[in-house]
Amino acid sequence: MANKENVTSNIQDNHTLGEYQRYFSHLLAKGKLKRFSLSEKDKLNPNRQYWKITDDKGETYYYELPKYIKPGSDKSAYSMSRVMHRRPARIALAIFAGVAIASFTSMAIGKSLQSGTPDVPPQPLPDPKGLFKVMKEFRDWKEANPDADATSKYTVAELVTIGMANTLYDDTKYEETTATYPRRPLLTVGYGNTITYVVIEVRVDVSNSFTYKNGNALEESISFSSSGLAPQVARRDFYIQTSDDDGKVESNTGTAVSSKTMKDDKWSNEVDRQYDTKDAYEADAGKTPDNPFLYSIDEDTILSDSTVTKIENGYNININLDPNLGTARYKLRMNYLSGKTPKFKSVQLNFITDESLHFISSTVKESYAVPVEILGYVDTVGNLTTSFYYDNVPDIPDRTTPFDYSKYPA
Repeated sequence: MANKENVTSNIQDNHTLGEYQRYFSHLLAKGKLKRFSLSEKDKLNPNRQYWKITDDKGETYYYELPKYIKPGSDKSAYSMSRVMHRRPARIALAIFAGVAIASFTSMAIGKSLQSGTPDVPPQPLPDPKGLFKVMKEFRDWKEANPDADATSKYTVAELVTIGMANTLYDDTKYEETTATYPRRPLLTVGYGNTITYVVIEVRVDVSNSFTYKNGNALEESISFSSSGLAPQVARRDFYIQTSDDDGKVESNTGTAVSSKTMKDDKWSNEVDRQYDTKDAYEADAGKTPDNPFLYSIDEDTILSDSTVTKIENGYNININLDPNLGTARYKLRMNYLSGKTPKFKSVQLNFITDESLHFISSTVKESYAVPVEILGYVDTVGNLTTSFYYDNVPDIPDRTTPFDYSKYPA
């Protein structure tokens, strides 16, 4: 049963009651949303997150939501209050940067036909303490069953969550007194391309890298078109830790010379965006600055034809993601980089892990429509292959110094 309710808040400024009701109807129709009346309050699961909604007819329901909708300060007469439940970390996950992050900002064929926030609000990232518990449970099970196949015990979403946790934290250094794991150095390097069909094919090479070391982080997004039909785009986001659990973000642009190694790219010394906290950055950028994860992958966003297979020395995870629910944070990232939001048609993800579920590589294949003035929406396909490095992670360069990623092939 629900154990606590917060003060009733009105609906978020960016979303009207009608938008929420259409969203709920969509999820109810797909069987992805449970609704309870006031008389059924004792049926609420204490491990799930609910919202209490009272409409203009005075009817009140509890909705068990797969997505987090943030209260705001709209003057609407309709009220929506959150029942304070936290979902298990094993089914609440956001996964790495995708293809369109760099490529979509580079399309200069026409002005955007739409902008603003995504139609599906994203849920929060899982609490690290929940991830630590999942990591500990998996490691204890693995030690007790060294030859066992994890697919016999864990779902696809749970395996991806464990992989994400093991990527961020050192699963070999459990601290008994605090029940935590320390962060580990991490480098991810991804290369790919997009092709947009506008009379002719417009190809854009893209790259994305993320470095975390000693509490600080850097993310680089590059797009490069040798044809000249799309401008070269480059952005760096530097995270500088200022306390044990927070920090500031300073962002600057550059001139992309090549997306292949990034060693010749030119970077400005001028900070054109700055955020004083991680939360402030996440509200704009759709992700926290000290990890590379972005897609929403959980039991609610993974489609039924997703699979995981035991392979030699690891696992092969193939995911078909709900193109609307799974890209909520991704779309915020689009707005952060370009003020534009594409319409996703399909997202396919593949992860290769080792036996202990550390990510070795990932591949993304996306299909989406880009809004272009006069032409309307035009079709785009993209792919990005990313490699994960845990040893000999390089130091984070200063603002203007390029980094040569050629020694880290994707």
